[in-house]
Amino acid sequence: MGIVPRNVLKLLVSIGIPRSEIDDVWLTELKEFGSERGLIAHRSVAAAKMLPDAGRARARVGLILAGLRLIDDSLRRLRRRRANLRTFNAFDGALMARHEILRRLS
Repeated sequence: MGIVPRNVLKLLVSIGIPRSEIDDVWLTELKEFGSERGLIAHRSVAAAKMLPDAGRARARVGLILAGLRLIDDSLRRLRRRRANLRTFNAFDGALMARHEILRRLS
């Protein structure tokens, strides 16, 4: 069965990565890689004599790693936005408290 793209999407979108930043080709490569891996891993030794093409496997792994780097970049941006929002909220809260103190003093 491999890796189910809808499950990967559900996981990534649930942690805040926009759907637009998740490449459909990458999801397909991930699924096919998992399927091929399963076929090889779960065959008998006799049936596993026909191994996948090493060049194609290397290319597929390269595409998957490139997609994972993009996901990492998305996560870093998400963390920065959240950190900036927390900093802004803390600053905004301090300004509101200062405003309230000044209002009470006047």
